[in-house]
Parts: sequence; structure tokens; C-alpha cells
Amino acid sequence: MEFVEKLQHDEFSVEVNDLKFRYLGSSRFALNGVSFRVKKGEFFTIIGPNGAGKTTLALCLVGVIPHYIEGELSGNIVIDGIDVGSRSIPEIAMRVGLVMQDPETQIIGITVKDDVAFGPCNLGLDRHVILDRVSKALRMVRLQGYENRETARLSGGEKQRVAIASILALHPDIIVADEPTSQLDPIGKREVFETLLQLNKSEGKTVIMITHDIDWAVKYSDRIGLLYFGKFVFIGSPRDLLSKIGIDGLANYGINPPQIPTLYLKLVEKGVLKESSSMWLSVEEASLELRKILQRKNSKRSSRQEHKFEQDKENDGREAVIIVKDLWHVYPGGIQALKGVSLEIYKGEIVAIVGQNGSGKTTLVKHFNGLLKPTEGYVSVFGMDTRKKSISELSRKVGYVFQNPDNQIFSSSVREEVMFGLKNMGYPIDEIEKKIDWALSFVGLKGLEEEHPFKLSKAERQLLAFASILAMEPEIIIVDEPTTGQDWNGTLKMMNMLRELNNKGHTIIIVTHDMNIVANYATRMVVLHGGYILTEGKPRDLFYQIDLLSQTYLEPPPLVLLVNSLKDCGISFRHLTIDEVVEEICARLGVEGGWCS
Repeated sequence: MEFVEKLQHDEFSVEVNDLKFRYLGSSRFALNGVSFRVKKGEFFTIIGPNGAGKTTLALCLVGVIPHYIEGELSGNIVIDGIDVGSRSIPEIAMRVGLVMQDPETQIIGITVKDDVAFGPCNLGLDRHVILDRVSKALRMVRLQGYENRETARLSGGEKQRVAIASILALHPDIIVADEPTSQLDPIGKREVFETLLQLNKSEGKTVIMITHDIDWAVKYSDRIGLLYFGKFVFIGSPRDLLSKIGIDGLANYGINPPQIPTLYLKLVEKGVLKESSSMWLSVEEASLELRKILQRKNSKRSSRQEHKFEQDKENDGREAVIIVKDLWHVYPGGIQALKGVSLEIYKGEIVAIVGQNGSGKTTLVKHFNGLLKPTEGYVSVFGMDTRKKSISELSRKVGYVFQNPDNQIFSSSVREEVMFGLKNMGYPIDEIEKKIDWALSFVGLKGLEEEHPFKLSKAERQLLAFASILAMEPEIIIVDEPTTGQDWNGTLKMMNMLRELNNKGHTIIIVTHDMNIVANYATRMVVLHGGYILTEGKPRDLFYQIDLLSQTYLEPPPLVLLVNSLKDCGISFRHLTIDEVVEEICARLGVEGGWCS
């Protein structure tokens, strides 16, 4: 009996029993009775809204809690039969590698090679082994040729990939990844998931992935755990999660429902599919089944659909508020970030600037408020030559919310942070107080005026950075990666605020990797690649140029990939939403509720 129990115990890489943790000075338990087990070689994904306890759990799994972070801890964690609480951090690190959400907290090397080599050097490995590990890890995260780049000069996404490579170079048996794709381009996300999957399937690594990317989670995971207010409310297979929690249930828990399963369930509701059929988790599964259904029918294209997308606005005759002509920017060391970019931004647009990590997106928009000056070329903002204007002068017209709010926040209270720009603009104190009140109310931080900014969550700090810009009421608002670190509720809140401001006349510029955000909010997208503009236009047009987008490591949302795969079945319209796809399929099949019913 003891031998059988030992075999059962040895099946598991990770065992967590009734884990509770409360941070020092907090009245609330961040973890409140977490119990779960992860099998050896399993790909286990944890999802949940911000504040659910996901990062706290990750820190417990690698021993940072309780060894470095104080608080009230009970329960226990066993990793490969070893009690985490009784071992040192270096001992735990030999078995478990942690990829953190914010790469700034993880990178210590001056160059990329130094950082990735740091861990293997500490293991005392031979030089040739270390160099081999560094080379393989950088290749896995698509950073070959970056070995001698200074880490401080990398983009946010590039830093994230360096952080992942530094863990991969250690060859841990268990990889805990806390939002490792949050700053990566779409194909970068795919590569990270597939890299972890390969390590999981080919080398037997146990992977515990924490992510907001539910479309990837349902496709790659063996099991998914839904964490909510410090407890698991569900643990099971992706199909069980979607059938038992449901699409509406996921939304209620602050999770953005995955597109392909959502399409499946809506087609079940319409009677196109039988409820007993197997739920689709991937584009490939959906394409295979829909192809069979559509090819059985000889439906005609709806004439109503022919005109569905003809009402898109053009820019002819609209005021160009930003004009960029033949812009070059060369950083110290000779790195050419922009190579002859020419662009116009029109009043009242919502423009998405997209492209792979390092393509020049942030460099471009920093020219719009004077943070960077052209090496060559010209940038005009409301007719002002940015080379001749100060950042202070330009900030009255152009507000910039940084990708990382911690690079923007420096005051000792929320109120002082929002007040800073207003004071510099010379507003009287009574007007300043009104603007502070309005801005904090608008972003949902009213009542936190006296809090120290770094006592706020990262999502709240991002809202604070947004409020500090918003209070100055610039006509143009630039938001660099507005959804990084946000859960679905936070993403909707941020994007709906930007849309509301756009409806009031503000021009919005978004730098983003989130193609769903581009599809649902942008009126135009500008695609950067290697420092120049590859293409620009409406999302409906560009998303279906899939081969072109792939050149810059972009990939449209799963729904677009599905529709594109069905072109030879007659599905050839520029759909961006699930409802549009459902209505056309219903129309083609003659199902009640479709356009042709």
C-alpha cells in the first residue's frame, strides 16, 4: 500500500495544499485556501482577473514567498517531493524557473548575452556549454544577433523575450510563466506558447502558465484552473471549462471569451450545429467542420452583404493634425530605428500603430510630443515643427501614456501625480482641483487621492498615468500598449474610455500588439516593419492580407484566420466580429435569423 501511494505521489511535479497568504499590512488574503496538483509533464494554465492571486501563487511556487516577501502564510507546497518552505531559493531554482510578467524586474545583465548567461554561469557549467545554452535560448525567442545589444536599449517586448531566454538557459524541470507574452507581438506569442509546448511535450518539462490570452490557453493546455479572489473556482480540461463555466460565465469572471469556441456556441444556438458535437478549440477544428457544412449547401451570396462595409469613412478633406515627412531616427551606436517614414494622422481618428517588437512603433510616436527629435526629416503637430518646440509646449496638444506606467509616475501621492502637469501649465488652484477630480473620477480612481502610487496595482498605476495626461485635456492622446497587464474588464474599461474621448473630438493613437483591440476599436492601422511603414489602411482590409502581415510578425485574430480559410467555400467578406460570421453562415444555410432568412 505504501508503494502504491508513493507511485501516486510521484506522478505529480507540484502539490499545493490549502495554501493561504496575506501580505504584511493587508486585511485581505491574496490566497485563501488554494489546493491543486500538477502532473509531471503537464501543461497547466491558470487564468483569472487581476487581483485573483495569480502572481502571488507564482511567487509562492518558486519560494520568493515566504523567503523574501513577508506575510502570513499557511498550507504547504511540494515540488518534486521537496517542501518549498524548507529549502533555499537557489535550491528551488534548480528545479523551478520563473518568467515574470515585468521583465524590468528580472533582467540584470548589461548585454543580452550577459543576462542569458548569468544563470548557467552560476551553475558552474563549462564555457562551451554556457555559450551553447545561450545560443539555443536566444534562437527559441527569436533574438539571434542580439547577443551584444545593451538590455537597457531594448523595446519592452524584446526585454520580455530576453527574460524568457534567461530562464530557458537554466533548463529547469518546471517552468512557471507569469504572463510571459504580455508585451509580445502576435507571432511572438505563438512562438512562446509553442516553445513552452515543445519543452513540455518533447523534453517532459512541466509548464504552469499564467495568462490572459485565453485563445492560446484553450488550444495548448492539458488543464486550466480559474482563480478568483484567491481560490480556484474551476480546474479541468479546456472543453470542460467552456461547457461548464460557459461564455457568459467567463465574462462574469473577467475573462475575455475565446473567439472560436464562442462562434461554436452561437452556431449551436442558431441550430447550425448539434449540441452533441465536439466543441471547437482551434481555427483548424472549426475550419474542418464548417467546410463540410458549407460544401453541402449551394447557397448564393447575399446581395445585402455586398454593401455591408461600404460606409467606411475616408480621410479626404479631413484635417491632418500630425504630418510626418521622410522621418529618420538613429539612436547612439548607429541603430536605425526609423528609415524614411511618411505619415499623416487626421483629426478624430483612432489610429493603431502595429508591428513586431523593435519595428519602431514607440520611436515613431515619441516624435509626436517631442520626446525624440528627428535625425532627418520633419514632424509637424498642428502646424508646429517639433524640432523647434519644447516637450512642455507640445504636451499641451499631445498627451503620451507610457507602456510602463512606472517610467512615468514619480510623485508621492495620486493627487500630486495628476496635479504636476496642471501646475506646469499655469492653471489656478481651483481649476486644478476640478480637473483632478474629473480625471480621477473618469478613470475610476476617485477616493485614492492620498494613496502613494506604488501602493496601487500595476493596472491602477496605468490608470493613474492615463489620468495625469487626461487632466491636461490634450487634443491628441497617445497610449502605448494600453492593454498590457490588464485583464478583460480592465481592457474594456481602458478602450471604452478612449472611445468616449474620441467621440468628444480627441484624436487617439494606440501602439498595440492586441489585434482584437485593433479590430474592435481602430478606424485605421499603420503597420511598421524594420523602421519603415509596410502598409496602412482600414483593419477590415489589412487583416485579410495575412501573408503581408506575417512579414512583420503580426497575425490577425483567430476569427479572421478562420474566415480566410473558408474563402473557397464562398466566405469571402471582410468580417471582424463573431456576429457578422454567424449571420453570413446562417444566410448561406437558410437558417432563421440570418440575413437571407
